[in-house]
Amino acid sequence: MYWPKEGTDKYGLIEVTLAREDVMATYTIRTFRIRHTRIRNGKQGGHSERYVLQYHFTSWPDHGVPENPLPLLSFVRRSSDANRDCQAPIVVHCSAGVGRTGAYILVDAMLKQMKAKGELNLVAFLNHIRTQRNNLVQTEEQYIFVHDALAEAVASGETNINRSYLTRYINSLQSSFTTDENSIPWQLLDRQFKLATAYQPQEAQFVAALKPCNQHKNRNFDYLPIESARVALSPKAGMDGSDYVNASWMPGFSRQREFIITQHPLEHTVIDFWRMLWDHNVRTVVVLSPVQQPEFGIFWPGPQMSIEMDAMRVTLLDESEANGFQVKDFAMSSLNEEFELTVRLIFSPSWPHLCTPLSTTTEFVNLVQNINIERGSGPLVVMDRFGGTESAFYCAVSSLVRQLDYENHVDIYEYTKVSHTRRPGLWRTQEDYFHLYRILDSICSLDGTSQYELSPAAAAVSGLYQQPGAFFVTAGSTAPLCPSSSSGLTVASTATDPHLNGVVPSHSTFLQLPPQNEAAVVASNGSVLQAVNPSYQFVPQPQPPPPQAQQPPQRY
Repeated sequence: MYWPKEGTDKYGLIEVTLAREDVMATYTIRTFRIRHTRIRNGKQGGHSERYVLQYHFTSWPDHGVPENPLPLLSFVRRSSDANRDCQAPIVVHCSAGVGRTGAYILVDAMLKQMKAKGELNLVAFLNHIRTQRNNLVQTEEQYIFVHDALAEAVASGETNINRSYLTRYINSLQSSFTTDENSIPWQLLDRQFKLATAYQPQEAQFVAALKPCNQHKNRNFDYLPIESARVALSPKAGMDGSDYVNASWMPGFSRQREFIITQHPLEHTVIDFWRMLWDHNVRTVVVLSPVQQPEFGIFWPGPQMSIEMDAMRVTLLDESEANGFQVKDFAMSSLNEEFELTVRLIFSPSWPHLCTPLSTTTEFVNLVQNINIERGSGPLVVMDRFGGTESAFYCAVSSLVRQLDYENHVDIYEYTKVSHTRRPGLWRTQEDYFHLYRILDSICSLDGTSQYELSPAAAAVSGLYQQPGAFFVTAGSTAPLCPSSSSGLTVASTATDPHLNGVVPSHSTFLQLPPQNEAAVVASNGSVLQAVNPSYQFVPQPQPPPPQAQQPPQRY
C-alpha cells in the first residue's frame, strides 16, 4: 500500500495526508492532500500543496472478472467524470498495470467514443494502446468482460439519475412509443424491467438448494439461493446438506455482503435459522412476514423457555416496542465457552404495503439502520414469507436512500439487476420494479428536489420546449430526455429508431427532433457535436442576428 491508512506519511520530499475516505460496496474514494516540502506557494509559479482523488475499485478479483459489469461501468463513469475539468491525465494501475488497467482504459475510451461519435471500434483502439504498453487487457476472459460491459452500456443507457430530474425520468419511463402506425405501443419501463430481470440461471447454479436432502427446506421453489451468493452454515461431520439454509447474500451501499435475505423458518429449519445468526455474527433481524399459525409459525423461544442446539442455547431476554414496532431481544450463548451473542428481532409485517404516504417507507428503514449501527457491524438479516420481494424492497430502499444522500444521484436499475443476479425471482412484476421509483421519487419530493414536470414526449410538444442550458424538442418528437449532471442528457428513443439509446453531452444545449424524426446534438453556437444516428439530418439551431453596432453621431 502506497498511501497512509490514517494521518500523514512522508515519501521522500512528498508529504501525504489522508483527508477523507468513503467506503462503498464496490469501490472506495480517498482524498489525499499532498505537499512538496521543498516548494513554497508562488515561488517559480509552483504550488506546494494540492488534493488528489483516488478511486479504488475493490470488487475485481485477482483472478477472473467481476460477476456483473454494472458496478464497473458506474465506477468508470464516476471516476472519469471526476477528472472532466482537469487538464492532467488520470493515472490508472492495478497490480501489474496491464490486465485490469487495460480493461478500465478500454471501457472508458469506448464510452467516450460512443458519446462523441455514436459508434465504437474496440479492436482498433486496443491494438493502438498495446503499441504503447504490451499486454493491456491480458486475458480472453477480460476481453469478453469488456464486451459485456459495453453491451450493457448500450442496452441500458444512463440510469444513474440526479435527484432533481427523477420525476421527469419516471415520466419518460411511462411514456408510450410506437415505431409506426400499426405497431403495438411499448414503454421504456417495460424494456428496462426486462433488462433488469433477463438473467436466467441454469439448474446447475442451484446445486445445494436442489439436493434431495435439502429440497424440503425450501418454502417456495421460485425463491432459491444460487450457489455463488448462498449463505453457508458450518457443516456437521457426516451430515450431507447440513451447511444449507435458504438464504442469500445481498449487497448494500457500504458492503457487498451487507444483507442476508431469507425465508420465514419452517418448523424443521428453525435450528438452521439460529445457526445462521450464530455463524455470521448477526445481531439484528427484520421480520416482514406475518406470524400466522400453522404456516408461518413462531420460531423463537417464549418466556421461561429456551432452544438448545449443538453447543448453543437461545433464550428470550426482553419484549418491547420501538416507534410502534414490536421488538424482541434474545441471548445466544455457548454451552462450552463464555461467549454470548445478543440478537434483536424487529417486526413489521405490513411493510411496505401499508406505508402511506410513500415517503413514510423510509421511517422503518431508518429506525432499523440506527439500531443495527448501535448493535454492531454484522450483516442485517431481512426475512419475509419466502425470502422474496418484501425483503428485496427493504434492501433496495435502504441502499438507494444512502446512495441518494451521498451522491445526489440514484441508480435503481443497477441495484435491481445486481440483486436479481444474486437471488433470481426477487422482482416478480413490473409494478414491483416501478414501485421502487415511486418510493425514491416521494423521498425527493419531501426536500423540494423532485421536479413535477411532464416529459417532452408525454406532453406531445407542439412547437418549442425549452429548459435553460438544457435542450429543446419540436413538433413530432417522441424522445424523452433526462438531464444528468454526471453525463448530460439521456436520449432514450425516437419514433423511427426505438433502439436508439445514447447520451447527450452535458455542454450541449438542445436535441432537436423535427416531424421527420431527424436528430442531432447541437452546441450553443449551432455546430454539430454528435449525430445520434448517421442517417439523421442535422438541423442547426437558428441563431439570432447579431446586434447592430451603434453608429457614432454624425457631425455637421
